[in-house]
Amino acid sequence: MIQKEKRLTTEEVKGLFSIKKTLHSNYFTLIYNQDMSGPKFAVIVSKKVSPKAVYRNKVRRYIYAEIAKIIAKKPLKTGHFAINVKTNTRGVDTVLIKEDLALLLSKVVNK
Repeated sequence: MIQKEKRLTTEEVKGLFSIKKTLHSNYFTLIYNQDMSGPKFAVIVSKKVSPKAVYRNKVRRYIYAEIAKIIAKKPLKTGHFAINVKTNTRGVDTVLIKEDLALLLSKVVNK
């Protein structure tokens, strides 16, 4: 899990949606702004993914854990990032989700 200081607040997420720099992958949509201060993340899992909060929270915790691992290997200097989980993630192997997330974040780092 990511530390509280490295997670976006609701107001910061709303501000991020007005900027609309996006990247898409098979399982995620990344909305980001690299002009902001130190790296902060938010994971958004809607009720369309699953009506059960237990599953949504499990997905959210798993993605936060994977982000922490990715940042530990290759730290990001600045930016606010909101990761929106697409509906087709239900029932997908976690290895595929992990690879897709790593690929998506590497696209931002290499820009």
